[in-house]
Amino acid sequence: MEEPGSSCKKLCVSEEKRKVQEKWSNAYFVVPQGSDKVMCLICKQVNAMLKEFNIKRYYDTNHKMYDNFMGKERTTKLEQFQRGLTAQQSVFTNLAKSGEAVTQASYGVSLRNCQAEQAVQ
Repeated sequence: MEEPGSSCKKLCVSEEKRKVQEKWSNAYFVVPQGSDKVMCLICKQVNAMLKEFNIKRYYDTNHKMYDNFMGKERTTKLEQFQRGLTAQQSVFTNLAKSGEAVTQASYGVSLRNCQAEQAVQ
């Protein structure tokens, strides 16, 4: 015999179409990370659940001391964390771009070596 309600499909989190709310940034110091996650600006931890309850619980458990910042002081702290994240991300972006340039140069050298070898034969 089948259990009541077991024939219903369970709703996947990815199908719930949740969105990051802008008020969470100021309230919990989080920013969107991709389309379905948020990242804590304080400790760079990624939270996979886009539910305010989970984000608030994480903030209250780990970063409650930031509740001392109010108004303009809190906004300044948020901007400071965001600038730090942007700077950190740009370092990795620049490294990736320079790695691509080295690879392209290597391909060019290899192509010229092959062409020179074919011209000798």
